[in-house]
Amino acid sequence: MKIIQSFWSGGFQDIRDNRGWLSYEYHWLGWILSCNQLRKFYEEVELYTDKFGCEILINKLNLPYTKVHVVLDEMNKYPKDLWAIAKIQTYALQNSPFLHVDGDVFIWNKFPQELMSSSLIAQNLENTTDYYREMWNDIAPHLKFIPQDIYNYHNGLSNLGCNMGIIGGNDIEFFHEYTKKSFDFVDKNRETWDEFNLFNFNIFFEQELFYEMSVLQKKTISYLFDEVWGDNSYLGLGNFQDVPHKRFYLHLLGNFKRRLSICRFLEGSVLKEYPEFYLNLKNLIPEKFEHFDKEILDYKFSKNDNQRLVNKFMENILDNKSVIRNEGLLGRNIHLPTIYTKFDKYTQDNIDFSLLLLNCFEIEHNKNQNQENQNLKVYEFDGTSINYDFDEIDILMVTELKDKILKSQFLINMRQYLEEDITQEDVDEFNKLLMNRLRYFLECKILVLL
Repeated sequence: MKIIQSFWSGGFQDIRDNRGWLSYEYHWLGWILSCNQLRKFYEEVELYTDKFGCEILINKLNLPYTKVHVVLDEMNKYPKDLWAIAKIQTYALQNSPFLHVDGDVFIWNKFPQELMSSSLIAQNLENTTDYYREMWNDIAPHLKFIPQDIYNYHNGLSNLGCNMGIIGGNDIEFFHEYTKKSFDFVDKNRETWDEFNLFNFNIFFEQELFYEMSVLQKKTISYLFDEVWGDNSYLGLGNFQDVPHKRFYLHLLGNFKRRLSICRFLEGSVLKEYPEFYLNLKNLIPEKFEHFDKEILDYKFSKNDNQRLVNKFMENILDNKSVIRNEGLLGRNIHLPTIYTKFDKYTQDNIDFSLLLLNCFEIEHNKNQNQENQNLKVYEFDGTSINYDFDEIDILMVTELKDKILKSQFLINMRQYLEEDITQEDVDEFNKLLMNRLRYFLECKILVLL
């Protein structure tokens, strides 16, 4: 089964279009990581795109696709908001088993062989709650044509659909029928396109139609995930700190790609694993990476230089307590992805370890409606910062972490903040809370393990 991806510009050839991301550099960083991670596990990964996509992804970023099909310019007759129509066209062009992987999906292992041998494949079954139902109720009154295949959904008799972060299978005949009906669904409503939200319409002519057709034809869809998720509740699929030891698959759908902390994790992953491609992007949109030319001049964008930065970072944090800036923070970001696995393994195996709080943050106190709350402001290597929620317990933890300390001693020291009349069960629950908060400190990039 071949792995494919698709990119369509929608006729909008602006490299600075963020395409749903927090900012446009993260959109391209996503493509860098997605393609390279697929190539790490699969010998052949093909791209279906238009001329603009070929120019950026292949000629400029030099992504390692094994074959490129420049076939999607003909889709420019459709509005850019109908972004899924190019995916439908890509499915329609397939004549052999395939798996389409979205450009905001990242893997750290091969897909299960049992999944890849299935007739139909999707990411997961989705419970289409009020979030999707409200969209449909806004769209449906304006439609001149609704395929019979989704009458059950239209009439409220079905509330399930498929998430298509991945989609494919071995039943090519079904895909040819499905894509024809999907095009009919879109084309036969052309005269009313300006009367409803085209962006939301994608959900229904792609994933809802796919699911309802499979039900009517009694086709079995195999899912990467067994659980049924709500259409707006994909917890964990943006957790870079959980790969590869807790999960092998991330999908930055919806708000995930607009959260700064997640986008920074994405950037750190590209810097750590694919620095040469990061350099390609820097050369393409230099205005987003000026800090390298001003503050981190010696960085060579290579894995060897990554190791130099990490070694220097570790030496410096042990030798002095000065505020970490620029190159040191870059070393921190490259080093941190290796820590989460270690923390989780040590915690699971009850192995002791040393903790060191980094001097790379400040705690801001804000008064709101006569209530004071705290905000954690963490410095980044480009001179910016990221804000995180910070609780009262976190303030106490910072006090106890002011010097390097063993985890076991830290837990003992924190007991002073408990009431005297407590049980061992209370202590165990408190320790569990503290371990969760320590992991949160790691995720905030203010703590390292030694």
